[in-house]
Amino acid sequence: MHELTIDWNELELAFREISGTQNYFDLRTGSVVSVVAGYEDEDEVQTLIQQHPSRFKAIAPLDANYSRAVLSRFLNKISQKQLRAELELTLKGPAGLTRSMELLKANGAYMSAYSRYEQETFWLHLREFLSACDVKPTNRAPEPELFHEVA
Repeated sequence: MHELTIDWNELELAFREISGTQNYFDLRTGSVVSVVAGYEDEDEVQTLIQQHPSRFKAIAPLDANYSRAVLSRFLNKISQKQLRAELELTLKGPAGLTRSMELLKANGAYMSAYSRYEQETFWLHLREFLSACDVKPTNRAPEPELFHEVA
């Protein structure tokens, strides 16, 4: 395992990417390289990645399946049986993820707990990604922000 300083903020943005930008983790520098369609350096960056395929690891952005899986695991932490049953049923239905999140938002304490759980799960996901890349960070990841109250 080789040690690298990680740009945690860039790595988080790459995993939470929703604009269609292609992101790669640079195994030599610990930074994120982005290929943005239409930018003047698009071809140059693509060429660099193609010429050094063992240096760059593609970052698959998190998607609805990831979010659904996190929410499914979180349901086990809900002690209110009726809410848990309603969330389980809603999650399986049409627009399940969106509707489930709306239910959680209506139950502020559980939404706050879910937000903490999602962040902790996300940082674990990033650590697993780095481990799979055979990278040991030399700097610490940010601590998950803790949502103690809902405004």
